[in-house]
Amino acid sequence: MELAKTNFQRGGIVSEHISTKPKNVDYFKVPEKLWKTVERLFPPQPEGTGPGRPRADDRAALNGIWYVLWTGCQWKAVHRNWFGVSSSVIHERFQTWQKMGIFEAMIREMVQYYQTEREIGWEWQSIDSKSCPSLCWLLGSSVRLLGDCMANSPQTG
Repeated sequence: MELAKTNFQRGGIVSEHISTKPKNVDYFKVPEKLWKTVERLFPPQPEGTGPGRPRADDRAALNGIWYVLWTGCQWKAVHRNWFGVSSSVIHERFQTWQKMGIFEAMIREMVQYYQTEREIGWEWQSIDSKSCPSLCWLLGSSVRLLGDCMANSPQTG
């Protein structure tokens, strides 16, 4: 794997930053090496002996799921021509695979994959976030909801 190098200037000093992120990332497709790692977790393709359409490809469905989870878009917003799979198939596979525990197993495999491929040290990680009180009085018209929000507000104790 070739690491991306970027030069940036900070306080008059030019330094070189080596990133573990590849230069060309397609955020909407599962990488080939990762797919080869997790492919065995999926159930075998059933034999298509009967009438009807052939079963949609698991990798195409996973790419569609990856896209929805990455972007946060609605399932119905995914167009068939993007991944070669309809949004209803993508959603059905997501629900089925979730119930089968495939995503939990896939997350475990991904941790190992990224530890090896991208040399991520899992001993210590940091999350950046911002926390602030919600303005629930803007969202709720119910007096009970407003009362609940105000009782739990840091300003009212």
